Amino acid sequence: MLEKINVLIPQEHFDSAPEPQKPNHYSDPEELVWVLREHLIPLELTLSLEYLYAYFSLRHSEEVVADVAQFPTLSQDLNFVRRTLLMISVGEMTHYRWAHQLLWLLQAEGLAQPTESQGIKLSRKIPRPDELGAPDQGFRRPALRPLTPDVLADFIAVERPSGYIDGAYAKLVATLKQSEYPQHLYELAAKIDADGMDHYSKLIEAQRILEPYSQSAAIAAYLRPLQVGTPEETRDALDHYREILLGVQQTYASISQGEFRAAGETVSCARDQMTFLQEEGEKLARQGIGVPFFSDAIEFLHRGLY
Repeated sequence: MLEKINVLIPQEHFDSAPEPQKPNHYSDPEELVWVLREHLIPLELTLSLEYLYAYFSLRHSEEVVADVAQFPTLSQDLNFVRRTLLMISVGEMTHYRWAHQLLWLLQAEGLAQPTESQGIKLSRKIPRPDELGAPDQGFRRPALRPLTPDVLADFIAVERPSGYIDGAYAKLVATLKQSEYPQHLYELAAKIDADGMDHYSKLIEAQRILEPYSQSAAIAAYLRPLQVGTPEETRDALDHYREILLGVQQTYASISQGEFRAAGETVSCARDQMTFLQEEGEKLARQGIGVPFFSDAIEFLHRGLY
């Protein structure tokens, strides 16, 4: 039976917990900007990294040849769930970019005061609603964990319709739909909201597919015994990861200042590094070693690089 791994982030390094949002609208553009900057943007990045780590915890179809006799559809099931997790991780990074774009557009339209880039920030708490209670009451701490049934349930909870993140974006959409806001802001917010619903439905499907393996004796059929590695063990992957973080930071700083050519150059480099990171992360994961996404980000924050 796989040991349940749960690598937590020290609380003091992250933003304050989001307050539950009531329905209707944000009171003014500055409140909307604050929610984006302090809660939704950090949450999108943190979830993307959680999903990416979970993706690396799934065995590749090449690794399960010996298990096919017991689980005939294991290879196909793994291919689907791996694609789903990677797609959702990339999707959260897309939301991260779109949420930044909302900030830039609000500033460009004169609806919010221009501000300097806040740097890369991770969430301190992730919504984890109690299924028997109000959807915006529960939270958990971010963690890098293999995709056990409990972890998948956490992912479903955060993406659940009418939960915190969906409710916050629904409120954002309702606010931007008002006549005093340009139509293109509303359309972008609605796109993020709709995409989140797609993530939820795909995670539910992944849960259905993995149900036959949910018993403790069968979990090892689809999961690698992944544990967060040390900086020494994961040096090559971390080199690519740091380049991505720096590229994201530089790109967003350039865009916020209207330097689009410089932004295009840095984002191209960051995309190359993402391919290299996926290759290195997969190589390490086959050895049971996970990339320490959170701890390395904290190290960068300590150095003042963000």
